[in-house]
Amino acid sequence: HLDIGSKIIAQVASFPSDNHDVYKDLVDEALIVAADQINLSREKKDSAVPRVEFSPKQCITFAKINLKSAHKAGPDIDRALRNLKFGLSFLRDASKTIDHWKEHYNLSLSLSEEYAHAMFVKGGDSAEIIECVNEIIDNARCLEDSCKAYEVLILALYSSGKKLMAVDQALTILRKLNYPFPSQVDRQLTTDAMETTREFMTGLSIDDLIYYPLMTDELSIQTMKIMDVSLMTFYKAAPALLPLLVSQMIALTSKRGCCNESATAFAAFAFLEMSLLGHFDNAYRIGMLATSMLHHTGASKLMARVF
Repeated sequence: HLDIGSKIIAQVASFPSDNHDVYKDLVDEALIVAADQINLSREKKDSAVPRVEFSPKQCITFAKINLKSAHKAGPDIDRALRNLKFGLSFLRDASKTIDHWKEHYNLSLSLSEEYAHAMFVKGGDSAEIIECVNEIIDNARCLEDSCKAYEVLILALYSSGKKLMAVDQALTILRKLNYPFPSQVDRQLTTDAMETTREFMTGLSIDDLIYYPLMTDELSIQTMKIMDVSLMTFYKAAPALLPLLVSQMIALTSKRGCCNESATAFAAFAFLEMSLLGHFDNAYRIGMLATSMLHHTGASKLMARVF
């Protein structure tokens, strides 16, 4: 298997670089086959057969090929997860002699992020997911690079029943993003937040949303994603903070434009208007704004949550 995979890689490498675009699909398919063959060489169950050892350079090459193969897996989550797992194993083999986070940062970040996310989607072991995302957080070079890891961490903690720990992690990353929450929440604070948000929502119509600017700042989008995955966690484990979280999401939308998660923020505010204050008519109007926001941002995958 190793011999076959290596020969395929050598053949692809021999292609003239100016022809790679012409044969892109063929090259990609060849690399996928090469990754499968090389991975099979590491799955030998016969204890009498010694484990194949690779140089750091080979490990990095095979890790890159597995990442590319995972991207080509499409909806086949099992195949993607297999490639990502092997890609990480090659990285860890390389780390015996090099610091792969230091020397191959983008590759390490992409493989780790995508593996953790795929593991969560597949319902994998939460302890392994948490270990993986903590490694990302420990090695991230900037705050933006840790945001996706925090998303998965919050989801993994919540789904494993560690709801209070999920709340703590959400508060930690939101504080780092300059969205702190008070340690104590009283009725007046909640009322003020709801009233400020209601004033903004009162001036909006469905027609306004057609021309409402889209959010383009990447850090703001990442912040909205973290707030969005925190909604259910706060609702279940820190309900007093939920109105403040929703209000912050809508305030960010008003300042930076709308994104996919703006629709769930609108829907959540409609829920609060109805459940906390009994404002049924206003809740219905805001709910209609939320569904309109779905169409504006193209966030069809959030339709079930908004409805």
